[in-house]
This record gives sequence, structure tokens and C-alpha cells, in this order.
Amino acid sequence: MSLLRLGANDSAMSRALQVPELLDMVIHDLDKGTLTKAARVCKDWSSVALGHLWETQTDLLPLFKLLAPNGFELKENKMAFKDLPLENNWRRFCEYSNRVKSLTVDDTDERYTYLFDAFARLRPFHLGQNGNLFPSLRKFEWIGPNEASLLTRSVLFMHPGVQTFSITLPGSYVHTRPSSALSQYIDHSIARMPYVKHLTVTLQGYMAIVESAVLQLVKGWSKTLETLTVPKYWTSTGLIEALSSLPRFNTLKATPNIPGVYDPARRFQPNIPPSNRVWPALEMLELAAPFREQRLHPTLEECPSVDDLQPVLDGLKLEEFAFLHEHPLIFKEAKVEEVATKLKDIVFLELNPDPDYEPATYDHRDFPSLKSLDVFGRLCPNLIKLSIYLDNTGIDLKTVTDPHPLAAMDDLVIGGPGLPDIGREEALLFLSKILYEECTVHSGTVCRDRGVPLPIAQCRRDFWHAVKEQLPLLIKAREEEVKVIERLYKAIQRCEKEIERCGGDTSVIGNLDVDEEPPASNSAQPASPPPGCSESTL
Repeated sequence: MSLLRLGANDSAMSRALQVPELLDMVIHDLDKGTLTKAARVCKDWSSVALGHLWETQTDLLPLFKLLAPNGFELKENKMAFKDLPLENNWRRFCEYSNRVKSLTVDDTDERYTYLFDAFARLRPFHLGQNGNLFPSLRKFEWIGPNEASLLTRSVLFMHPGVQTFSITLPGSYVHTRPSSALSQYIDHSIARMPYVKHLTVTLQGYMAIVESAVLQLVKGWSKTLETLTVPKYWTSTGLIEALSSLPRFNTLKATPNIPGVYDPARRFQPNIPPSNRVWPALEMLELAAPFREQRLHPTLEECPSVDDLQPVLDGLKLEEFAFLHEHPLIFKEAKVEEVATKLKDIVFLELNPDPDYEPATYDHRDFPSLKSLDVFGRLCPNLIKLSIYLDNTGIDLKTVTDPHPLAAMDDLVIGGPGLPDIGREEALLFLSKILYEECTVHSGTVCRDRGVPLPIAQCRRDFWHAVKEQLPLLIKAREEEVKVIERLYKAIQRCEKEIERCGGDTSVIGNLDVDEEPPASNSAQPASPPPGCSESTL
């Protein structure tokens, strides 16, 4: 019996479920078992429930079962139809495949080879939309074990409605260069899916081997492409230069859990001439660049430099920027203000806080110090998360007497060479002036099988963990200090007014202007005492 026909005493719930939007919201949160039951309630529920059941598919077997009138049989350890699909089987398949909006196919499972062959040979072109049996498909992901998988099977599901495309290239490209079949496949992909906005390319191998293919994809979708995700260390010079002129491109991501193979013969040095047409829509940029040479302790000349990034950053209004590299990013203290000025709209900033290798020799001015946080506080007011590689040696934080608070910051990650030799109390006092109680501080040093030794990594983690634990209490104490000083200001102002009303001389309590505003209570730094009063007096 339909739950939408409960008689004259319909409950408020049943009436609410007659509203299509509310019904969709309720059914959207059901698990698959409940969705299956909901599909049997009535036509209205069935349509919505089936839509959610079939919307995302990660296996083609449920769809192939719709084409198997008498089931399957094994043939050379692979599945095949016992009998070929009939017209009514194809119509039923079309009815359900029309609901699929996201499809992921892992073609490394070769059990379905004969099913794919039959599907390709027999699919009717009088059903669906111009022979396309997945007209609602918008997100398509294909994991291909070989070039035949790409050319003969992946293209079967492509059509102009697809806007998000993910491709995992054959693992054989790790050892051998692709043949011309890859270029042909890309040509088919661009022609069949001309409106792709979001592209992901995956391969645990050298970018140099497939760079021409990736650039072919980027240029083929140059008018529509908005986002690109590639493996870590794949953001090569050629890729950056190609992306910089795309009119709609706004996000480049480097997937950290899918590392590409490093290319020791390449250096990241993009040449992007200044122009109004460069990066017209960019919002988020993650650079995980290849390097020239693997060494446990590279020289400064072998490390990437912030100067290499200047052509990328010029003229941008980035909200998110990340740079990842196995070697430290040479970022001289004197360059901090110049870079921060170019990133004044930044919200999330990651500047290689945890490289695998550390420099053989360096000067403390080759990397920013904690004092650079004052510059970011002044020039980057929207900064929520900052991850940075800092030199924590040989600095005098007392020289920064009135630092600018990082008002929006809630996550600070600090890496750096050597062992911290600044006093913990000195670091705590400085950070308490620029951070709020909600902000957490972490060590950016990661101990791996190679690179930073475990004792050094552990020492850094212990140092910043202690700072993290004690910092909230010190910040809270400083905020209480601000409140006390606020009350003192107000008390002095009231005293002045009362003395003036009685005709007395207010100079005995200082030269405080009665119209002067007390310090804001939400300031992260302590207020100065009023004129005429010393800190010892307070």
C-alpha cells in the first residue's frame, strides 16, 4: 500500500513527503537497503529511490545483469553472456543506465572482457540519445591496464554531457614510452567529450614520459577546463606554461597520495611573460615540482628558490597556494614582504614545510624566521592556514616589539633545518602576541625512510608540541591582561571627568585624552599602559 495514501487523517509527515523536494532530501540520506525498499512503495517513491540507487556506479556488473536473459557463463576464466541480449533487455538496460550520473570502471579486472566485446558489437543505436545509453553521465573515471582498454572500451561511454573526467594511465608507461595509440585515444576523448571542465590524470611514473599526452588534453579542452589534478611532482614547467593562458582555469592540485616518479634531469623554471591574459581565473595552485638531483644534503644551488615561483605568482589573486618539493625552498628573509604582497588575498598557503632532504650548508638568512609571521599578519589578513619552512636559529624575536596579529589564523605548521635553538619561552611570548587561542601550532617535519633523521625530527616535534600545549594558556593570559587594561582606561577616564567637574587638575593622573579609545578587547597582543603609568605600576 502506498504510504502517500493514508486516508483523511494524513499525518504532517506524509503530507510533507508529497513535496518532491522534501521527498528527495529524505531519500537521499537512506542506505542502499532502505532505498531498495523505498523503490517498491509507489511510483513517486520508486522514481526518486531508483535515481539515488543508480546515480553512482563503481561496477558495471549490475548493469550487465540487465542484459543477461539467462545469466552468464565462464569462458577462459572470463564472464560471457549465455545468450545474447534481446530487444527488451536493451530497453530495460537503457531505462536504468539513463539514471547513471557518475561511473567508475576499473578495467584491470579482465573478467569482463567478453561482456565488453558483446556490449560494443550489439548496443542498439535506436535507443538512448543518438545511441548513447548513458545520457545523464556527467562524471566518468576509467582505470586502464593497457592501451587496448583505452581505445576499445573506455570510449564506449564517452559523450558530450561528461564534464568530469578521470583517467588512470597504464602502468606499463612506467617502464616504456606510450605508442601512438595514446595520442589517438586522447584525440577520441576530446572529440567525444568536448566540454570537460574537471580533469584528473594518474600514473605512478615519470611526468616526462606522458607530458606530451597531458599537454594534448589540456590544449584540447583549453576553452572549458577549470580544474586539473595530477600526481605529486608532475607540475612541470611545460604544464604550468600551458595552463597559464586558459581562460577558465582556476584550480591545479597535486595529489599527495599518488606520487609521481621524480625526474632528476629537470628543473622547475617556468617562463610566463606578464600579461592581462595570464591566469585570468586562477584561485588555487598546488605546485609539486620535479628537481634536478637526489642527494641527502643538497647544496643551495640544487634547491628550488622562491625566485623560480615569481613568474607564476605575478598578477595573481590566489586564495590557495601550495608548493611541494623534496628539497627545501630557498626563501630569503628579505623576500618575505615581496612574496606576501603578491599573496594578499591568500587563505591557505603551504610553502614546502616538510622536504625529505635538508641543505648541506646554509646561512640563517636563506630561510624566513619566526619574525616573518609579522609580515604575513600585516599583508595577508585572510590567512587561515600557513605551512612554512623556517630557520629557528640565530634570531632575536625581541626586535619585533609591536607585531601584527594573524587575526584569521587557525592552523600554523612550522618546519625548518637543524635543531631549534630559540628559547621555548621566547617563541611562546612572540606567538602569543600574534595568534589567537583557537589557533594550533604543529611541527612540519616528517620522518621518512630517507632524509631527516628520526632524532632530529623527534626533537622538532617535541619542541613545537610543547609550544602547542602551552600557547593557549599564555594567549588567554594576555587577553585577560587586555581586559584589565581596558577597565583601567575606563576608570581613569571616569576619574578625569569627575575631577574636571569639581574644577580640579587632571595632570596628576597623566595626560590621557578623555576622547581616546581604549584598546580593542579582541586584539591578540597586549595593550600599552596609559600615559603616565608604567608596567611596574600596573
